[in-house]
Parts: sequence; structure tokens; C-alpha cells
Amino acid sequence: MKDAGEPDPYTTCLDLGPEYAVETIGWGRTIDLTGEEAKTRKRNINTRWIYPSVDDAEAILAHAGRFANGANKQTAEVR
Repeated sequence: MKDAGEPDPYTTCLDLGPEYAVETIGWGRTIDLTGEEAKTRKRNINTRWIYPSVDDAEAILAHAGRFANGANKQTAEVR
């Protein structure tokens, strides 16, 4: 179990064509996911996490805070 102040580990998720993807974790690039699981993760990164599905700055910031280290931090007021 990681400490509360410890950052999430470095990860890489690569889409390697229509039938394959791979996700590695840590600086040593230990394979964490492959195949359809990794493909689904990469699809979610590209369509849900990077590109918000809403056009509301306050909602985007609130949503982003759920995925950040220290998720209990208050989001800044949007003007």
C-alpha cells in the first residue's frame, strides 16, 4: 500500500494497432496490462480522461480532481 503523499507510479500505455495494446508501470517498464484490457484502458485515456465530455469549466475541474494525487484538494474557482 502506498503512502498518502506518494505519487502514482509512472505508467506508459501504448496502442499497437487494431488488435493489441500494452501498459507498463514504473521506470523499469514492468508489463501491467496487455491485450483487450490495455486496449480498453488506452481507449478510456483518449476518449474520457484527456478529452472531457462536458463543455463546463467548473464540471471539468471537479471531475479532474477525482483523478489527481491528493484528490481531496479543493478545485480553484472558475471565473
